[in-house]
Amino acid sequence: MDQLDLIWRKVDFVVKVYAKNDALIIDEVDVLFQALDEGLATINMVLGSRYVKTLRAEAEKWKKDLFTLTQIVEEWVNCQKQWIYLENIFAAPDIKKQLPAESHSFEVVDKFFKNIMAKIGKLPNAMRFYKQNVGVLE
Repeated sequence: MDQLDLIWRKVDFVVKVYAKNDALIIDEVDVLFQALDEGLATINMVLGSRYVKTLRAEAEKWKKDLFTLTQIVEEWVNCQKQWIYLENIFAAPDIKKQLPAESHSFEVVDKFFKNIMAKIGKLPNAMRFYKQNVGVLE
């Protein structure tokens, strides 16, 4: 379990600046998904061991955290793709005039998305960020 903890102290979100408006976006998600998959495989191996009794509670907590973080990152990637698509549409002034209600809804999501991404830029460690923002992310 200590080895897993050491690994996750080094797993960071990789962010880059989205060229059109200086917002941050998550990049290199394949590396993050690989770390999540490997972590879950390790935990499942530990939980499958007959000697797990003393570590079961800690291993179950790790499994829950890694599984939840995996789900969050999957949703985040989908949200990011949609945000990029819609950001291009709602950046146009004529669209804002033609669709004021939808434009307002996008502005709310846009502000939330940029706020979360700015927080990731300040605290890129994936597990620490998840644990400190669990309520916001779920």
